[in-house]
Amino acid sequence: MCRAIIIIGHGSRSPEANAQLLAVVDQLKLSYADDQVLAAYMEMVSPSLSEAMTTAVAKGACTILVIPCLLFQGMHVHADIPQLIQTFASTHPGITVRMGRAIGADPLLTAILHARIEEIA
Repeated sequence: MCRAIIIIGHGSRSPEANAQLLAVVDQLKLSYADDQVLAAYMEMVSPSLSEAMTTAVAKGACTILVIPCLLFQGMHVHADIPQLIQTFASTHPGITVRMGRAIGADPLLTAILHARIEEIA
C-alpha cells in the first residue's frame, strides 16, 4: 500500500463523537481497499496527525493524502494542519504529503442540512 488517506477530525471529550469519525473512516475503507485509510485527531484523542503519518509510512506509504473532516476553514485548516504536514515532510524526504479541503460551503452539505430539516419538519 503505497498510498495512505488520513481523515482528520477535531477530537472531542465525547467518545461518541470520536467514534463517528472512525465510522466514516470504516466506510471509506470500503471504497479505498487498496489504500491505507486512517483516522487522526487535532486535539484530545490519539492518534494525532503526526502519529498517523508516521504509522502510514511505517506501513509502506509513499504518498499521504490528508483530508480534514472539519466543517469550515478555521485555524486548524489554514495554519495548524499545514504546519504539521510541513514539519513531517521536512523530516521524511521522498514522502509526498498533500492536503485536501475542509467540507466548507459545499452543495452536498446543503443537501444534508435540507434532509435534516425535512426529517423534523
